Amino acid sequence: MTPSETPQTPDKSTENPQSAGGTSVPVPAAPITGSGIKQPRQVRSETLLHGDRELQIIHGDEIYRLSVTRQGKLILHK
Repeated sequence: MTPSETPQTPDKSTENPQSAGGTSVPVPAAPITGSGIKQPRQVRSETLLHGDRELQIIHGDEIYRLSVTRQGKLILHK
C-alpha cells in the first residue's frame, strides 16, 4: 500500500446508505451537551418515508402511522 492509499479513519459520524443517488452522506453524530448529556439522534423525514406519504411504525404490539399532510406537515396516528 502506498502512502496515498492509506485508509482514512472515520470521523464521529454515521453513514446514511439511503441518501439520494445511492451515495452515502455523512450524518453528524449526536452532539453531547456541556453537561455530558447525549442529544437525541436526528433523522430526516425523507429518509424514513422514501418518497411515500405514509409509513407504518410497529411499537410493541401497536401499529402507528406517520403520514404527510397536503400542507407538508407530519402527523402520527395510533
